[in-house]
Amino acid sequence: MSKRKKRHVCVLTGTRAEYGLLRSLMRAIQTRPELDLQVAVTGTHLLKAFGQSEMLIRQDGFSIDARIPMYRDGEDIRRELPASLGRVVDGLGQWLIDHESDFIVVLGDRVEALGGALAGLTANVPVVHLHGGEIAPGDMDDRIRFSISALASLHFVGTADAKRRLIRGGEPADRIFIM
Repeated sequence: MSKRKKRHVCVLTGTRAEYGLLRSLMRAIQTRPELDLQVAVTGTHLLKAFGQSEMLIRQDGFSIDARIPMYRDGEDIRRELPASLGRVVDGLGQWLIDHESDFIVVLGDRVEALGGALAGLTANVPVVHLHGGEIAPGDMDDRIRFSISALASLHFVGTADAKRRLIRGGEPADRIFIM
């Protein structure tokens, strides 16, 4: 009987707020002997202006496997957004290939998550999207969230309404799970 290879699950975090939501999932992945957690950090975690919150991740006992600079300290993030998205797609996409990731997990509706989903798509790594199908009024939030859902292979949603929205948007029902 051959021994099955561990599945490499890359969890992308770009902000302190969504890291708080991902922490329990990251701990759960660590407890599974068939899974190998890969932690990729980008976005405001790496900025001095936001307190370099990547330190919180280390303080929680996680190793940071990939640091993908996205924004530049002192720059207007909004003005720099197009180039920042390109940096995370390129840097993370290459990293996913080099480190043989089997999945990438992204959460929500931020540009960092969109970059992670695009990196997964272009690196041929299945995207797992958490909290798709929700509605959050904002400049770009809903459009980014639904774009990520369209790029994702698996969806873990918070409500039956979110699941229905994804199904109406064309996502296969057998790939959507309520958390």
